[in-house]
Amino acid sequence: MVSTTRSDLTGIGESDVLNAGISDEDRRTLAQALDFAASVYGDKLLGTGEPAYSHALGLARNIAELRLDADTRVAGLLFAVPVYLPEAEEKLKSMFGATVASLVVGISRINELRVVTRTAALGKSSGAQAEVLRKMLLAMVEDIRVVLLRLASRTQTLRWLA
Repeated sequence: MVSTTRSDLTGIGESDVLNAGISDEDRRTLAQALDFAASVYGDKLLGTGEPAYSHALGLARNIAELRLDADTRVAGLLFAVPVYLPEAEEKLKSMFGATVASLVVGISRINELRVVTRTAALGKSSGAQAEVLRKMLLAMVEDIRVVLLRLASRTQTLRWLA
């Protein structure tokens, strides 16, 4: 299990991966996001049984390995904040800016597709279902980074399950 304190991350090399290729100011923002994520997630578990904070670290690491910007890395760390914190969008906007808040809200919207896809699967062929999903995804996503965040999250889930 991954530790939930930022100071412990240096020892496992996590900090180096997350901080690679970003400015000192962005590193401070990332450190603030790590602390905030740890306080919000605590010992909460995702539906797979994976600790939410560990998943967030893995997701952010996957995003950092793709060399995406600091806002996307921060959004990866905060992916599940709307699930656990009332009025999360406003809180995220005030703490991390509108871009991060928008990315996190976008992840939440994509996660809502699970319910829709299960409903659509009941009465349609897989080809028709894929087309419905494609159209919905394109209509919902204002920023392609949201799709990359979702894919990084699924990658982390698969790694954890393996």
